[in-house]
Amino acid sequence: MNKNTAAPLGYVVALVRPENRNIKNPQYCGIDRLPEYPSRVEQESQALDQYVFGDYKDLNSNLIPTFVKALKLWTDFSVSTRDFEILLCSTGAIESEISGISQHAKLEPMGFDIAGVTGDYWSIVNDIPGCEWSRKYAKEINEFGLFNTYDIANSFLGDYIRHGEPDNDSDFSIVFVSRVRVIAATDTGSVSGQ
Repeated sequence: MNKNTAAPLGYVVALVRPENRNIKNPQYCGIDRLPEYPSRVEQESQALDQYVFGDYKDLNSNLIPTFVKALKLWTDFSVSTRDFEILLCSTGAIESEISGISQHAKLEPMGFDIAGVTGDYWSIVNDIPGCEWSRKYAKEINEFGLFNTYDIANSFLGDYIRHGEPDNDSDFSIVFVSRVRVIAATDTGSVSGQ
């Protein structure tokens, strides 16, 4: 049985341009944009090894728990030939975390994604089915390839399960995603929330 698990507040560091952009949702900017492991880009291999096997992610949530750690990982990926960005993911209020990063970054709210956050981050919004029942939801996709409201995302998830779509029994989370725009170069040790 599917459990719409609540994703706690956390971060992912994602590719700005995904490796395999899905033609079903080409504007998608949600959390399903991590590089494949092992990396095909030599310069980012060390950072990706640390992301996958190091202590960046919380073992329970599979998200990076603090802005400091996300900023450090993002900085480590800066040697790559590809561009990365920090995403803030949450299902609840984020005011306390915003106050911790507001001197160093601005948040750009993008919308609601539905993904296997505790697993491989696969998103059913990115991989939206091309069948009759899902057409009404495809029209609700915003400029970031996400849903604007929790209610639309929740309705889509319910219909996805009812229609027996692939992996409909997976633990999906409805996640509000914001892009974190780093505005101040900083020593990560001086940012609150270490």
